[in-house]
Amino acid sequence: MSQRISSRAPNSNSLAVKIINSGGIIVYPTDTLYGFGGDATNSVIINKIYNIKKRRGPISVLVSNISMAFEISNLSEEEKIILSQNLGGANTIIVPAKKRVLCPEIYGPNHSVGIRMPDHNFGKNLVQTLNYPITTTSVNHTGEPPLNDPDDIMKQFGNKIDLMVDEGPLSCSQGSTIYKLIDNKLELIR
Repeated sequence: MSQRISSRAPNSNSLAVKIINSGGIIVYPTDTLYGFGGDATNSVIINKIYNIKKRRGPISVLVSNISMAFEISNLSEEEKIILSQNLGGANTIIVPAKKRVLCPEIYGPNHSVGIRMPDHNFGKNLVQTLNYPITTTSVNHTGEPPLNDPDDIMKQFGNKIDLMVDEGPLSCSQGSTIYKLIDNKLELIR
């Protein structure tokens, strides 16, 4: 059974950093849903998350700031302006990714990656401390509704994760709005 810590505990960030750096998987709160978090540069971790979610396919990543978003994306100067004006809050923006920055299994079609920078301090502070992106994908089995109550998450996934960062039940949400940056404009996907 995994550990559980309040997101407000003084050592929640350092414990999450230690677990992710040692190849573990956490569940953490965002501004929309709880997310599975792991090292987005590690293929073993990405495959573990695929097994937990019972699916394969692209996984979005969480960045701490726009500079980190630029480090992993392959964008023109105009596209960087569009990304910087729209990344944040409950938006995921799919962009062309640089090669060999994230693990290959994480990418979507045409070597793309979804990027999030939620309006929630826990994930941004965590990634800032780690200095590399982590995964951000809803806590559920594919096809089932996302879980937003830490007790339910622990019952269903407690034996598959290493740490639950508990912020109490979150409001019901369908997750982030997804856009694709294509031909210098944002196209609504979901």
